[in-house]
Amino acid sequence: MDLKFFLYGDEIKGNIQAVGTGQSLKMEVMDQAEKTWSDAEIIIYDGPAEGADPVGLLGPFGEPYDEGKYYVKIVRILSSPLDDDE
Repeated sequence: MDLKFFLYGDEIKGNIQAVGTGQSLKMEVMDQAEKTWSDAEIIIYDGPAEGADPVGLLGPFGEPYDEGKYYVKIVRILSSPLDDDE
């Protein structure tokens, strides 16, 4: 399965009540191609959804698991405080 993003599994567990509801959340996401983390406003689904991509979860030691169990739609990437320094 070709994954575009990874999320921290603990963040999903802490927000499990929002999964599949269409409620947007602010979380860190890792762009798999760029290997960079960004804060983003996302919607998490517990299965395929229009405009959503499959994601993998990362455990406490960075080990991937549950790849493709959840899908995420990126609403927008939030600016980082570090972006202002450029």
